[in-house]
Amino acid sequence: MENVVIRKIAGRGELGNWNWGATVIRPLEELKKELRELKKHIGKKVLLTGGGGPGVHIGILVDAWLEDYVHMGKKGKGLRVKLVDLDPPIAGMKEFTPWVDSWQISVFEPKDSE
Repeated sequence: MENVVIRKIAGRGELGNWNWGATVIRPLEELKKELRELKKHIGKKVLLTGGGGPGVHIGILVDAWLEDYVHMGKKGKGLRVKLVDLDPPIAGMKEFTPWVDSWQISVFEPKDSE
């Protein structure tokens, strides 16, 4: 994969941040921007990192949406995705639907030839 770069398109923090204990509620405009970017990559292979641990998983992004969320009495919207064919599986599951806030979703892009 030396001719490929990894670019984070959604989630809190930098690629690989654990985000342990992150709340799902973030500014709606930020979520909408990430949702638009995620929709461009439906059906493609993505990288899943974060989520409170150092794991790195590759899967196919099959859907992304905004969903109502309440955290400690505060209402907002959260961003969710559906991933399939996870490698390695998460807790034995090859299909996973995380709240993106405590994870990062990244895409593989060709490295610019200079």
